[in-house]
Amino acid sequence: MSSLTPLPGTLLISEVYERNFHPRISYVDSVWSAIEFQCAGRGDRARFIGSPRIVAEELHGLIGDVDVILGGPPCQGHSNLNNRSRRNDPRNILYLALPAFTAAVGAKCVIIENVPDIVHDKGLVVQPASRLFESLGYAITQGVIDGSSLGIPQTRKRHLLIAAQGSLPDVSDTCAAIAAPVRTVRWAIEDLCEVAIDDDFDSPSELSEVNRDRIHHLFETDAYDMPNHKRPPSHRDGHTYPSVYGRLQWDKPAGTITTGFLTPGRGRFIHPALPRTLTPHEAARLQGFPDSFDFRLKDGGRPPKKSLSTMIGDAVPSNISYMAGLAAFAAMDVRS
Repeated sequence: MSSLTPLPGTLLISEVYERNFHPRISYVDSVWSAIEFQCAGRGDRARFIGSPRIVAEELHGLIGDVDVILGGPPCQGHSNLNNRSRRNDPRNILYLALPAFTAAVGAKCVIIENVPDIVHDKGLVVQPASRLFESLGYAITQGVIDGSSLGIPQTRKRHLLIAAQGSLPDVSDTCAAIAAPVRTVRWAIEDLCEVAIDDDFDSPSELSEVNRDRIHHLFETDAYDMPNHKRPPSHRDGHTYPSVYGRLQWDKPAGTITTGFLTPGRGRFIHPALPRTLTPHEAARLQGFPDSFDFRLKDGGRPPKKSLSTMIGDAVPSNISYMAGLAAFAAMDVRS
C-alpha cells in the first residue's frame, strides 16, 4: 500500500495514517510535485495532451505495480455548504489529476469519492474525468450513496465514481448486496457519556459564554433546533442552514459529520444528553472508525484537536469504503 497526499500541511494526518496502515511508500506533498499532465477540451471532449507522467522519483517504483487508486479530492468547491463562487475553486482541478495518475501508473481500478453536489458540476470535473478514463479504455460506473443504508449512524451521502479495466457492477447493486439496518446516535456513542476525559480525544471543545448559553437553552426547553432569537444575526430569518446550533437526537442517525463538529455553529453537533458539542471520539464513532483505530502520532502523542477534527470529518466512512472496495474487487475478479 502506498499513500499519496495531495494537500500540503498534512504531515500529522500522514503520521496517523502510517501508524495504522504501514504503507510501503508515504509521499506527502502537492500532487503537482508528483505528476505532470496537460488536458484540453471541456466536458465529453476532454483529452490528454501527451501522456501523463510521474515526476517524483520516490514514486517511480509504483509504475505498473498499482491495483487500486483511492482518491478524495477537496470537496469544498462543490459542497452545498458553500456558495456558488466556490464552484470556481482552483482545487477542483485535482479531480482530473486522478485519471492522469491512473494513466501514469497503469492502475487496474480507481475509486473517487466526493460530495453529492459534484453531480451538478458534471461539466466541470465528473464529465471530463469520465471521458479521460474512457479514452484510457476504462469502464465507468457512478452513483450517490446514502451511508445510513449501509449501517453508518449518519445520513452522509457521497458520490462515487469507479473506473476499471474490467467490467464493473452497478454501484446501486453493490449497495443493495450489503445493505444494513439504520443505526442511530444512541447505538454509536451512548456508552461514551461516562468515559474519562484523559486527553483531547475524549474532551469537547471549549465554548464561548454565548454558545454555552445557547446550548443550555436547548436543554432547558427540551428543544433540538435553536430558536431564531438565540441565533447569531447571520443565521436568523431566511437562514439557509437550519441545522446549525442543532442538537442530535438519540434515536435517529446523525447528519453529516464534517470537520466543524467541535463548533455548534457549523452544524447539528450538540450532544443529545450533555450540554456540549461532540468529542473527537464520538465523531469518529459516528464516522465508522473502530475504537481500535489509533489516532496517535509517531511519538505517541495526540495531534492537536484541530487536526483530529480534520482527519475525522474529512474521512470516508468505513462502510462506504467497504462497498467501493467490493466493487473494485469485482472489477479485478478478486475472489479471495
